[in-house]
Amino acid sequence: MVLKFAGIDSINDAEKLTGMLVEIPHSQRAVLESGSFYVSDLVGSELVDVSARRNKVGIIEDVEQGLAAPLLIVREGDRKYEVPFAAEYVVRFNPAQRTLEMKLPPGLLEINAPLSPEEKLEQTGKSSPRSHGDTEKKKTSIS
Repeated sequence: MVLKFAGIDSINDAEKLTGMLVEIPHSQRAVLESGSFYVSDLVGSELVDVSARRNKVGIIEDVEQGLAAPLLIVREGDRKYEVPFAAEYVVRFNPAQRTLEMKLPPGLLEINAPLSPEEKLEQTGKSSPRSHGDTEKKKTSIS
């Protein structure tokens, strides 16, 4: 996206604005085409999975750029999910009610579920003291 600001007429002037936040009043935002959403409308909205029955997934905390589609970062308590924001999953978004309804594929939330402490240790290649001790006891009892 390229923006032109009044009084900024050179690249040198524009470079001074690098990293600054551009804020546009809600009343002056451009009307988006169907299927497009403002991130600021999505963040703070509730994500509801309507695939089998209405299940609240959590609150959208952020939107990150994914490989194939943007990812909704959704939190419910201590659980955090990365949900692909793909057009084929979106059923309806109501910005006034701050609710996004999506029809998520079976198993998507389980795949993105947070790792248990044991799974985290397994991924790092370390074993927990408890599981190490259990392994030694099993070896001892077999011999």
